[in-house]
Amino acid sequence: MTTVLCVPQWQGSGAEDAPRLVAGARRTAELIPADARVTVPVLEAGGEIDAGVRALDVLVENLRLTQKALTGTAMPTRPR
Repeated sequence: MTTVLCVPQWQGSGAEDAPRLVAGARRTAELIPADARVTVPVLEAGGEIDAGVRALDVLVENLRLTQKALTGTAMPTRPR
């Protein structure tokens, strides 16, 4: 089973039109043949620069949301 994970995240990009990356992520996910597609409901907020990283707080939350979205998928996990 092939699962496509779509993470339409734009935060962290330095581009002025970075929010347009959302549409690109969705279109790209649609191009890949798959048995299932999982789209992560990432935050839409821009966030603040922290420790030199744009929107670090939003990126960390989007990572948490991505991990949550992966729960229950057939995606392989790394041994711990």
